[in-house]
Amino acid sequence: MSVIIAMSGCSGGNQGPLGVYPKLKKIFNDESFKLKNLQTVANDYQKNILKVERLALKQFAKGKKVLLCGYSMSASVMIIAAHKLIQSGKVISGIILINPEAEKLRGLAPLKVPVLSFHGEKDTVFPLKNNARSFTEIKARFEAHVFKDLDHDLKPGDSKQVAAEMKNKIEKFFT
Repeated sequence: MSVIIAMSGCSGGNQGPLGVYPKLKKIFNDESFKLKNLQTVANDYQKNILKVERLALKQFAKGKKVLLCGYSMSASVMIIAAHKLIQSGKVISGIILINPEAEKLRGLAPLKVPVLSFHGEKDTVFPLKNNARSFTEIKARFEAHVFKDLDHDLKPGDSKQVAAEMKNKIEKFFT
């Protein structure tokens, strides 16, 4: 399965936000998941959505299943890209949202693909309570997992433990 990951915010380092991308690399490092990283352009949703669609279409052309994974503002990009791909007849295996800006779900047709969401309890950028209303727009299998004491960048925390917990939940949810 190809996993297309979109990162945004780059609050530290050149590989996405501090703490998040290294955790995702640890999760998607085996035969069952092939990581396709996509750096998004800040605040250019349309350009980012097109990038995701193109990358997904390349993976579909290779006969791969596609799982979309978005962190922060890029979670919105993945949600909208999934809608567009589904409208064009493509089948998305699911979406993983990490500390998402889920308010972009509002006003869209109900999302009918499995969605797995991870959120830091102490996220002040996109607080969990703000997203709760938006999650009612998901009309497929949905699970939300909250990491106690972690912030928007999934810090502080034992990177290996958080990655292992996320991987376990992803494998159970999507297999």
